Amino acid sequence: MAELIIHGVPLGHQVSKCDKKLHDFLGLFYDGSKGTKHNVSRRDNDVIYSYLLYENPNAKFSDFNGRTGSYFGMSLVLHGTYAQNSSDVFRLLKATYDNFVKNKIIQEFPNGSRRWMYKQIDTQNDEIATYISKGMAQILKEHPELTPKTLALPPITNQSQRY
Repeated sequence: MAELIIHGVPLGHQVSKCDKKLHDFLGLFYDGSKGTKHNVSRRDNDVIYSYLLYENPNAKFSDFNGRTGSYFGMSLVLHGTYAQNSSDVFRLLKATYDNFVKNKIIQEFPNGSRRWMYKQIDTQNDEIATYISKGMAQILKEHPELTPKTLALPPITNQSQRY
């Protein structure tokens, strides 16, 4: 089972529906980084794959009101499993971004700048996360080769975690 969580700074840091521990963990990605980053973390019996877009060199990433320093993140949380090859997950997340986020939720300009087109992702009905999740499901249906192969997560004994 997997869960897609959307996070970023459309108007202040926001996270789509998830538990408080995960919400707080995802807040760590609001750190002023640059470019595109991939992160894999283990939290209890979950493995979290995060696709993160920050400002490009010499190009700004603005929130809904135009304040710079924003970011966008999609985190795929696998419960009790992990991807045999994490690059498979990141290919899926990039395809999801390219088809269902780029110029639909995040406006991208020819000079590499980005800007949020919505001011809220933490809505009561979680519309943006639901839309992107359905988009990811559509991609997997049309391109089953993008489905990451998963394995059962080994016990946490002797394994490090990041909170």
